[in-house]
Amino acid sequence: MRVDLTGKFLSKDHRVRIVTNLCVYWDQAFFTFDDRPVKASAELPLVRADLHYRGFSTPLSDPSHVRPDSFKYASLLPEAPWNPMAGRYTRYGDVGRLLESDDDRLVVMATGDELTVQFSGRAIAPLKPGWKRTLFLYTAGYAKDGEPNTAASKTVAPLPFRRMSSYPYGPRDRYPMSPAQRLYLDRDETRPAHLLIPPLAPSIE
Repeated sequence: MRVDLTGKFLSKDHRVRIVTNLCVYWDQAFFTFDDRPVKASAELPLVRADLHYRGFSTPLSDPSHVRPDSFKYASLLPEAPWNPMAGRYTRYGDVGRLLESDDDRLVVMATGDELTVQFSGRAIAPLKPGWKRTLFLYTAGYAKDGEPNTAASKTVAPLPFRRMSSYPYGPRDRYPMSPAQRLYLDRDETRPAHLLIPPLAPSIE
């Protein structure tokens, strides 16, 4: 995450406070006054984006209980630890069209889903002597958990959008239901939530 603080300070006090309602563990933070321009930059074209169900990686607890859990990607849990929220998600398969631009056509992922992407670097010129290359992945999206204190934590809806002033948004903010957005919802957001954990008690009819 990179934040440009140019012109943000109102006084000579340049202390920064990061405020969040999430439990975030910060292991490193950097700042720089280096304004030297990047010598060269290139955007790699996306050649493949596949949404599919993968499962849940095995969590690894910190023995000292100081750091947050990490996860062993190659090891999957035999059972799901929780169910997805009620609602509709993006259909499995090729979702490259939804990643072409930063708009309100989102890839809506459920618990246990995985999105794999592949980029082509064939057009990038070889590095010159003394140069080094840094890769950045640009993402734009939203995250919502199922905690009881999270707004609308039981359902996928309401879907977020770029121009909303808050979440969940009130009557002054309307979801952009244009013909193109309606087509996106009807064509791509068609996968219903499936229970990964059966209910403990039978349903009452």
